[in-house]
Amino acid sequence: MLYDYLSELGGICAAHTTGTDQGTDWRDNNPKVEPIVEIYQGIRSSYEHLGAPRVARRADESVSGFEPAGMVWNALGLQYRLGFQASSDHVSTHISYAVALAENHTRAAILDAFKRRHCYAATDNILPRRAQRRAHDGR
Repeated sequence: MLYDYLSELGGICAAHTTGTDQGTDWRDNNPKVEPIVEIYQGIRSSYEHLGAPRVARRADESVSGFEPAGMVWNALGLQYRLGFQASSDHVSTHISYAVALAENHTRAAILDAFKRRHCYAATDNILPRRAQRRAHDGR
C-alpha cells in the first residue's frame, strides 16, 4: 500500500535501520519509490555488511537488535540499485549525513537527486571537489 501511495503522489521512501529487528530481509523493493537506503544511523550502527566498520556483530552491540539478513550488501547482491544516506537521528546529531548532489537548492531538485540516486552517506563533512570550490568561492 505504501508503494502505491508514493507512486500516486510522486514520493519516495528509504529502508531504515535495515540490519536491526526493525529492518528488512530485502524480499521486495520498488526502485521507483524506494531508490535509497539508510546505510548508517548515528545512534545505532552501520548496515553495510557484516565486516564493515561500525557494524554490530551481535544483538547486545545494537540499540535495536541485530538482523544480518538486513545488511545492505544483501540488497546489492539481489541487484537492487540503491543510493545511500546516513542519518544522525534523535540523540546523535551532527555525526552522519545524507548528501544530495542536486542541480540547485530547491526542494524539487533535492528530491530529484535522491530519486536518481545522486546521493551519498557520510560520517564526516565530506564534499565533492566541485562543491568545495563553490563553497569557497561563494557560488
